[in-house]
Amino acid sequence: MKGAFLIISLLFASLFGKAQNLSFTSWLGTKPSSPNLWFRFGADTLSYSTGGSAYSPLSVYQGANGAFYIYDLSGTALCTDTGFYSYSVTGNNLFFSVTSDNCVNRKNTLTTYTWTALNTGVFSPAHALTFSVTPLVNEPGYFLVKTQETQSTINEIKIYNLFGNLVYYNEFRSPSSVIRLSDLASGVYVGIAFVDKHPVTFKIIR
Repeated sequence: MKGAFLIISLLFASLFGKAQNLSFTSWLGTKPSSPNLWFRFGADTLSYSTGGSAYSPLSVYQGANGAFYIYDLSGTALCTDTGFYSYSVTGNNLFFSVTSDNCVNRKNTLTTYTWTALNTGVFSPAHALTFSVTPLVNEPGYFLVKTQETQSTINEIKIYNLFGNLVYYNEFRSPSSVIRLSDLASGVYVGIAFVDKHPVTFKIIR
């Protein structure tokens, strides 16, 4: 299963590259009689808000050139499978059409809400531009995480595998630290760092 998911991820990346993707965009979802939702697409992770300010990581996703798949992170939703969609952007609106998804709540949210752009260009928070993850050459499985802004603080880091399971968590109170992932199997992982309480997403290849 893990191999199949990774193959799908690599296939999307090779077919669609970085052009016309959803990375670093933000959207307001409206549906009369239902609460509004705010979606913020990072590099790999979709975060949501019910008030437009405090965002929580929700899913791992890949979206480029009209093809979209999504997998909910463990503990954020009841869905444990992958949803496949097509999407299009017309003017300031984002539209999803389901290809296959057994998760009814997720499918209804994506396809029945009206999604309006909250930014006209690329959403790229300053924290994402200054945060870096570097493997330590002499210590396999160890990574240096840091923000270039000495006045900023890394609050916590979460690492998820491609099944959406949380495999690493730690709290910090400094601009840099070393995380140990030597116990994890080789593969691709999605990380979320909270820098000054703002989420920044990144990939780690173990």
